[in-house]
Amino acid sequence: MQIARNWLPRIAVLFVVVGCALFEPQSKVKSGALFVTGQAQYDEYFTKVHALQVESTGFADDKKSSRRALIDALKIANDSVDVTILEAAHERMVAIAHVVNGTHLDLREDEGHVVLTAESRADLSMRDFVKSLQSTVDSEIKRKRSLRDVPQKCDELVKTGRELEPRVKADFFRQGGTMMADVHDEMVASFEVLDQISKASRQERRETEDFISDLGRAVAAEPSEYLRAEGAAASSSSKPAGTSKPVATVAVATPKPKPPVTQNTTPVAPKPKPPVVKPSGGGDEVFNP
Repeated sequence: MQIARNWLPRIAVLFVVVGCALFEPQSKVKSGALFVTGQAQYDEYFTKVHALQVESTGFADDKKSSRRALIDALKIANDSVDVTILEAAHERMVAIAHVVNGTHLDLREDEGHVVLTAESRADLSMRDFVKSLQSTVDSEIKRKRSLRDVPQKCDELVKTGRELEPRVKADFFRQGGTMMADVHDEMVASFEVLDQISKASRQERRETEDFISDLGRAVAAEPSEYLRAEGAAASSSSKPAGTSKPVATVAVATPKPKPPVTQNTTPVAPKPKPPVVKPSGGGDEVFNP
């Protein structure tokens, strides 16, 4: 009974702590909501933070949108990974290069152009595909440019927030301790959010740059690649179905015929009988049949 009385205060404190954690209001900035203070300079800051949050949530959708034209032209799955897109694009460009005598992607810092060596030889379907490919190249380069500016915007906002943070107590003192604490907490939360956005934008930009570079290699094709591909296809079609390696032929040895058995007709002389041995000293002869 004494033990129970000693533990009751501790259990009560535990319930209070857990209850506070469960019912603690979540930061509006961290949840993606716009935080309003009623003071212009603070509201301008939080509005810009919120705008960057909205922009960052669209990173994945922007990526899908920029590659939509190429994926549709290749007739592959919408959720295809980069390597699938690049391989399918190269196969198509190899077929086009066979007709137009070569293709490549002329890449500059902020622009890229799909080039056909003999463009006049391309038919309508080839021109339509190249148009879709060019659209994806343009969209990816535009996305790379927009992502390049995001970390700088984050750094500038963090600088502004750091300048406002020491003034929160004086600016919101008259509105009560709750508002003053809320503004301070949301300010701290905004620094964490801006850091996450900056890292995410850098990662997205690196992936975009890699995809554009890989796309340049995928677009580069020569007519000789088409001939090699045709030769490989013809070679594989001559193999038995279901085999990827040439079937080895096993040589079966033919048994040699045995020599005929010849019958010996030469008469065999009888073996001579052993001579009769007489015992020494005289005596009766030993009968030897």
